[in-house]
Amino acid sequence: MNRMITQEEVKQSLNYDPATGVFTSLKTGKIVGSLAKTGYVLVYVGPIQYLAHRVAFVFMGEDMPINVDHINHDRADNRWCNLRRACPLTNQRNRRKSKNNSSGVTGVSESVMCGKPYFIAQIQILGKHVHLYAGRCKNSAIAARKDAEKTFGFHENHGE
Repeated sequence: MNRMITQEEVKQSLNYDPATGVFTSLKTGKIVGSLAKTGYVLVYVGPIQYLAHRVAFVFMGEDMPINVDHINHDRADNRWCNLRRACPLTNQRNRRKSKNNSSGVTGVSESVMCGKPYFIAQIQILGKHVHLYAGRCKNSAIAARKDAEKTFGFHENHGE
């Protein structure tokens, strides 16, 4: 983990526009940052490279968080309104839909039983899988999953 930096250190070399999420160099006025393979933007503060979303917190006068949630799931979108400090549990409750999702809805899987579609809804809470629904109705499976997300405090963007 990178060392913690101060707001003064950041503001000696960078400017941050909270409305756009863009960092610029105070020396050149040009946009700074590079896109990592992970999809996150990286910026230098002095000789050390940091995740831009963490530097945004410092620039805005807050402590550098370990975990930041990009509310809209776009790791390169560092607008202040899109960032929130989050514990790992909160961050997990705002994940995007898995690329290998077969039903189109997070937590709902589709299979075939006796030649007909069969749907299972489940949710993971504190490391334990909770069974919510099993049956032929996809809408019932989706409703069970959405109700559970609300009950357990998942973010409204979870699974999108």
